[in-house]
Amino acid sequence: MKKVIITCLIVVCIFSAISVSSAAANQYYQFYLSNTGYTYNVYEDHNNTKIYKYDKGTVNTSYNNAPGWGMAFCLKYRYYQNGSYHWVTATITSPGLWISGADTKYLTYLNANDSYLRPHYVAARIDNDYSGYYYCEGVFNADKTNP
Repeated sequence: MKKVIITCLIVVCIFSAISVSSAAANQYYQFYLSNTGYTYNVYEDHNNTKIYKYDKGTVNTSYNNAPGWGMAFCLKYRYYQNGSYHWVTATITSPGLWISGADTKYLTYLNANDSYLRPHYVAARIDNDYSGYYYCEGVFNADKTNP
């Protein structure tokens, strides 16, 4: 009986560890951006793996001082080929997913099969009608969450 209880506890611990690591909490990001035209800057310090194939991605801004439309966001993943990494835009960027001020938006993936089980990174750009530097911070997730 003791062995059965210990085995059950080990199994529960393993499943808990797997679910916590794979469905990681929302990941922090911050940007300090100037006008880059239509080029998105990738925040590489944190990533989040897409676990639920057909969920949208999540971007939340807790602070954003960019004027006009604010900042446009997308999620990207990278792959290694021919000796270097290449970025792939995973979510729709046209029309842009703009966030002005503090808000939460959900991003639609271009291809659920390509994005599934890949680590994703958040990327952003400012409205290209403005110059100067602007700051934004918040959290993101490759799946739909309530930050």
